[in-house]
Amino acid sequence: MTNNASTPIFDIAEILDLVGRFLSPPDLLNCCQVSRHWNKVLTPWLWETIDDSRHSWSRILAHYDNEDKARGQDERWVRKIFAKYGEHIRNLSLGWRVLIDAANDAHCSNLRSLHITNVHDNLTHGERLEKEIQIQQSRSDDLWRPPVMGPLLSPEFEGVLQPSNIAHRPQDLLERDWITAQKFWILARRNTRLLSLKMSHGLRMLCQVKSDDFIQDVVAGLPELRELTNHFDAGDPYILINRLRHLETLCTTKWSGLQPSVVVGNLKTLTIQNGIAPRQLLVLLRRLPGLESLSVKTLTRWIVEETEAATIMDNTPSQLRRLVFSAFERAVHVGNNCSVANMVLPWVPHLEHIEFFHITQDSAHSILRHCGQLKSVVQTRDHFTMFAKHGRDAGLQLEAFAKFLRDGATLRVLSGPRQRVDADAIVAHPWTCDQLEVLHCHIGCVERLLAKEEGILDGLSTKEDGAELLAEEQEVVQKSTRSLHQHRHVYLRLASLTRLTRLDLSHELRAVRLANEDRSIHAGRPRFLVQSIEGRPLMIDCLELTLKSGLGLLAPLVNLEMFGFLGIDHRIDKPELEWMAVHWRRLKTMRGLTDDHEPRSAHDRRKPALREYMMQLRPDVVHESIIPASA
Repeated sequence: MTNNASTPIFDIAEILDLVGRFLSPPDLLNCCQVSRHWNKVLTPWLWETIDDSRHSWSRILAHYDNEDKARGQDERWVRKIFAKYGEHIRNLSLGWRVLIDAANDAHCSNLRSLHITNVHDNLTHGERLEKEIQIQQSRSDDLWRPPVMGPLLSPEFEGVLQPSNIAHRPQDLLERDWITAQKFWILARRNTRLLSLKMSHGLRMLCQVKSDDFIQDVVAGLPELRELTNHFDAGDPYILINRLRHLETLCTTKWSGLQPSVVVGNLKTLTIQNGIAPRQLLVLLRRLPGLESLSVKTLTRWIVEETEAATIMDNTPSQLRRLVFSAFERAVHVGNNCSVANMVLPWVPHLEHIEFFHITQDSAHSILRHCGQLKSVVQTRDHFTMFAKHGRDAGLQLEAFAKFLRDGATLRVLSGPRQRVDADAIVAHPWTCDQLEVLHCHIGCVERLLAKEEGILDGLSTKEDGAELLAEEQEVVQKSTRSLHQHRHVYLRLASLTRLTRLDLSHELRAVRLANEDRSIHAGRPRFLVQSIEGRPLMIDCLELTLKSGLGLLAPLVNLEMFGFLGIDHRIDKPELEWMAVHWRRLKTMRGLTDDHEPRSAHDRRKPALREYMMQLRPDVVHESIIPASA
């Protein structure tokens, strides 16, 4: 032992400062109350980030002007928080007007990120009452009203910004919108060291921006900006990219058709919340050679000849790694002449992730042909709509995912919540996708006994040995044998994917939507309804998922963390749950036992009891609902 062995390497203040960034706000608040010394060291970490969508902020801000529920946390309390701790704030994510006003009035000038979300929709208790009165009055009064008037907080806003005049929004609220919008722009101007700026559609609703140059100038005054979300449709994005030499991530609702000769290599991630033509997309890939991730709403049907595409790209493939088509459009999937297949995919050979809504046999063939480094194929879906696929191209979809399973040797993720794979196709061809870690699709066309046939089969156990079977009984026995054979071969094929961490056999037949009947906000969160799609029953041609059918063959899937069987007519019961609890020790999430809808079968009515039983067996397993976690 050395003489100075007891000398501490760090003192308590240094230790607190090191761990402070890893503590959650509630934990930091508790630590700040330990002593004055701890308070002094940890206060900067406590107030480094304010996100009013988290913790208690939404509840406080929804009622701060309600004397019955404010409990002392009124507007003065909010403003005091910013006045006292504003110098420590580095990251603001705000969806409530009062916090934007408070941040500006407290002269917060050390921000590194400023994100404005749905500020237009978040109304306090008093503002909701005002809006209800306005709606009632508008039904009987003349809808015309004088334009919104209010003070101009800065001379630079003269002729540039204009108050909004949205119908059915109270005059007083529109005037407050006008003030808040100006305060946001002042706040953005003041924080010249911003690394991230996100301006949502809700901010756009607070006032009108009459000049494209204004937003260009504001953003150009942020030379360190790395990330920008701009929903104002202002100006040419190429100009923004050129002026912001450190910009790496851009989200915009507009992309111009200009073709600048300047090649800009700094941008890595681009999201365009609108459709563009294939020619524009190719020009974009050529002019942004550093682009790694691109998300667009959809491609138009404008055709580009192969020779023209080669000229645009200068015979130089893009380095793009991720391509997403976010809209539910058919323009990016139709046949061999589709834009993606023949015009875009040949120029993105390094693609590792592709995501779009319609996946057909032809698009699957094109993806596998042109993208030899592909790791992830995902079917687009949003949090509000998940519809069953049916109709004239259902057969194509059966074959589409089967192609990925057969030929996708490099794939790690294959996710299609609306895709079906024919059980016989699974058995007929070997799989090369042994590296898969995530598989989400519905396995259909499985031969199953009807209830009447199951009764006949059960009755055979009472027959004497050697008794001759009736023709109907022989058919049932043969069908049962075929079904068992088919089940076991499918299980064995799934069991070969030993790297799987997520296996979701769900077929999602429901629409999750915002409730039309009740738009009320509870703690800042909308209500959701879950409805069955009319005329579409549970998928009955699916795996039974019983031990009798061969579920035990899935024992090699020891890495499984998630298992789903939502929307299919499975026969999972207590013995199957007991088996899963023992053999899948890493299981964390299960989808299929949540009671999201009215019972559509006798088995549905057993969900609550089975879920409770599984919770007794494995209390660590979370039962995931079809309703989004953010709902």
